Amino acid sequence: MKLQTTTLDFDELNELDAEKQAEKAEKRGKTRVGYVPIPYREFFGKMHIEPEQMEERIALAQDIEREVLFIFAYWAIRDDIEVSTEQLKAELKERLYGVITERTKVDDYIKAHLDELADQIIDTTEKRNEEIAQDESMGIQSYWLSTDRAMLISENEANSIENYVEYRQAKSQGFTHKRWLTELDNKVRDTHAEIEGKVADIDELFRVGTSLMRFPHDVEYGADPEEIINCRCACRYEP
Repeated sequence: MKLQTTTLDFDELNELDAEKQAEKAEKRGKTRVGYVPIPYREFFGKMHIEPEQMEERIALAQDIEREVLFIFAYWAIRDDIEVSTEQLKAELKERLYGVITERTKVDDYIKAHLDELADQIIDTTEKRNEEIAQDESMGIQSYWLSTDRAMLISENEANSIENYVEYRQAKSQGFTHKRWLTELDNKVRDTHAEIEGKVADIDELFRVGTSLMRFPHDVEYGADPEEIINCRCACRYEP
């Protein structure tokens, strides 16, 4: 199963999102500097989800962050231990599978998503290798191997996985409808604000801008990654 994606990776889209948020802030006469990770409890705590859902996302994000940071540490010494890029990808995939397997079944959708995530993380780090080397020569930690980057990835991926798992569970439990919920603040994308509160049949696709999605973060139908990266929306499932 190969998901439909764009050539832009997570980090590039994260940078674009930071620029867009800065433009929005400027129009409102406010200052915004870059996109930085928000503490997990604050990030997930503002979402329209139940407390137990919040705790599950926090725990998942923490576990993903741990595995990503392990790979970053591996990357920093890869020349000394002679590990290849492909070996790093394989190691990260196995570690991510392990994190999810502890919680739920890794089906074709989740496996394809984790495979692509691991490839993008390593490929982007490879592209930034010269920048990483320059930072190291100056005695500073590179963003590309930092906790900030690992947290941004983990926030996004915890929502991606949990939104899918909740959708899968809702279908299996016989729920027939779903409601798209945003955070109702000035960070919400215009395309997401347009469908705030929209109710659809459980199998119906939401039209989000020009993308079709079963739930926030869904990539099954080739949703534009700009509708996914750093999205804080959720679905509420109803009989």
